[in-house]
Amino acid sequence: MADVIERTQTKAPVPKPGFLQAAALHLLTRAAVIETAVDLSPHFRSITLAGRALQGIAWAPGQKLQIQMRGLTFRTYTPILWDAVAGRTQVVAYRHGEGRGAAWAAAAEAGDPVLLFGPRRSLDFAGLERPALFIGDETSIGPAAALLETAQGADEMRFLFEATSAAESAAVLGKLGVHGAEIVERQAGDGHYAALEAMAVAAFEADRQQSVVLTGKAATIQRLSRALKARGAVSGQLKTKAYWAPGKQGLD
Repeated sequence: MADVIERTQTKAPVPKPGFLQAAALHLLTRAAVIETAVDLSPHFRSITLAGRALQGIAWAPGQKLQIQMRGLTFRTYTPILWDAVAGRTQVVAYRHGEGRGAAWAAAAEAGDPVLLFGPRRSLDFAGLERPALFIGDETSIGPAAALLETAQGADEMRFLFEATSAAESAAVLGKLGVHGAEIVERQAGDGHYAALEAMAVAAFEADRQQSVVLTGKAATIQRLSRALKARGAVSGQLKTKAYWAPGKQGLD
């Protein structure tokens, strides 16, 4: 989940954890360092984290990982892989706005220490039945790449995204091995929603029994869920995860 768009910045100072909070953080988090931080495009960075505390972890594609920004502030990402032998994981950060997550991703450098919470349950990609339709936005690129780590990889998967820049998102998806995605560019006043909804409905109607994963912006998920259910989709077919909403923080 790389995933979270930063739309606002909290003005109040972040409190430093007290003794008990610091002790709890020590018990619940894993210490690691940034091994590499590489620009994939102007707004996306690939960040690899490594450390002994990441060895022997039972990770499943679709799980989330929370990274400490400062004090008790964490941001949530979806690892795109996890090497439990070497003790290494990788996330894709989408830099947007001026929030803490965007600032951390922009400033991240090799050797920086980090505290991690997780991985924890979020989306279950290991149990995702195919064929499947995956719908998301820039914050969903990490989860889309994580699907490649499942036993079936991208077999019988169809990807549909909304994005500010179709060219940039397509290039990043390609670098991560997610090919053939359909991308609808955002328009002012959500003028692209009609086209996005039409494409989602057409993709679903090609096989009404397929699984559907809806991620990204909360309002987009709500609208597409209603449209798909109107065409016969049932709740058991849909896996949903809202990563952001305008003016809100903390969604994961």
